[in-house]
Amino acid sequence: MMNVVGMLDELQTRVAHNEEWKRRLLATREEAEPLSAFCRVCRELGYELFFAGLEGKRH
Repeated sequence: MMNVVGMLDELQTRVAHNEEWKRRLLATREEAEPLSAFCRVCRELGYELFFAGLEGKRH
């Protein structure tokens, strides 16, 4: 099982080559709860990210 940082790194790499994924993830910025929306789209794309897992993960 990949950790949160590993999932985000992999997702970033894959999004760089997939315009549809990029469009969907960028659209989450316009949502009332952007971080929750981002995590929801990530889960739809196969990445088990949840808002609680991202809290405090700032570098």
